[in-house]
Amino acid sequence: MARTRQCPECDAPVRLSKKYCPECHAVVNPRAPEDPIIKVREETSFRTMLLLGLAGMAFFFSFGFFLPAVLAEEPGFFWVSAAMFAVGAALSIAALIVRVRARKKIAHLMEALHVKCEYCGGVNDKDMHRCAFCGAPLEEPTVHVVMT
Repeated sequence: MARTRQCPECDAPVRLSKKYCPECHAVVNPRAPEDPIIKVREETSFRTMLLLGLAGMAFFFSFGFFLPAVLAEEPGFFWVSAAMFAVGAALSIAALIVRVRARKKIAHLMEALHVKCEYCGGVNDKDMHRCAFCGAPLEEPTVHVVMT
């Protein structure tokens, strides 16, 4: 059975390997390693916001160069506007790719770090022996041995 301690805020049991309380999200063990799923979500959020911010700036400046191209009928401004629009579109697509890759990585981490209870369907950590929701024993993952 995993060792636990009580949360100082809400008195909920928290495993020693967890940094935050699952009930109130208070810091219980500051020296515990960061949850890899939370880390991926934070990194993805930062990268996506950065890419979308730069894409918005590129779209804004492409419109800024498009107005003189239309009003003054200067072909040079039109090409700059088209290039800025292409950069904005590329940055938007890059932000979408970052989000899709992060979803795949989070799904892989969820599968690698958690096990689903066959009785109640609750999602538990891999190192737990009993379901946190219904108390049923969790099935140990099968190990396939390959003889050579």
